[in-house]
Amino acid sequence: MKLEDLNVYKVYFDRAIKEQDYTGLETVVIEMPYKIQFANYMMVAPPFDIKGKKIKTIDRKTKRMKFVFFTTFPDECKSYILISALKEDLDTYGKYFEQIRNSTVGLIKHYINVFIPLYSQNLIISPTLWDSWTEKGQMGVQFAVADPHSVKLLKGVQFCMQNIARVSKNKELKIDTTKMPFNFFITNTP
Repeated sequence: MKLEDLNVYKVYFDRAIKEQDYTGLETVVIEMPYKIQFANYMMVAPPFDIKGKKIKTIDRKTKRMKFVFFTTFPDECKSYILISALKEDLDTYGKYFEQIRNSTVGLIKHYINVFIPLYSQNLIISPTLWDSWTEKGQMGVQFAVADPHSVKLLKGVQFCMQNIARVSKNKELKIDTTKMPFNFFITNTP
């Protein structure tokens, strides 16, 4: 069944690349005014949204799992997060994309920080970023990469996102990522 699910995306991307036509893709672009120290790509069926609410990623009719694509990369003096989905999958991810469009960059970075080592199919970390983390942070990333189905880690992030959503209903909330054991979006690397 997984191969059938993935084949939907392969067929779309094969055609889109051949015809140079990406109109069937919805993408949110998040720009950061600094150069990050990593690059990654991940295809995820997010288990929960920015508010920590469960997402039903399997279509009831077709039984197909639907995915979202995250690409994060640095450029000269900026960095980008691209979040994409097939337009035909917006029945599942339309509200999710709206949440992302209306969220602060800090909240989005906080949300996907743990997803990066858990789900990345390709992940490149600069030695500068790696060395900026404590041993605990480095071990956390290694654990997450080695155990991509870490239910405890995902539950912790989901609970955190629910708390942030609950607290931020009444006020603008500043996300403090300085206490995280690893932070892919750190801005002050040595």
